Amino acid sequence: MRKIVAQLFVSVDGVVEDPHLWHFPYFNDETGSAVDAVHGSEDTLILGRRTG
Repeated sequence: MRKIVAQLFVSVDGVVEDPHLWHFPYFNDETGSAVDAVHGSEDTLILGRRTG
């Protein structure tokens, strides 16, 4: 049986809408390490709002 892990980028003030407008300017090595810690060992990754 596989484990499903959901991850969502949320700003400190709770913004989840339009992450491309606020997320990427602040992406650095520390953020990359945190993402890699969650996704580094996965063999399947589903991205996007609509996957079907």
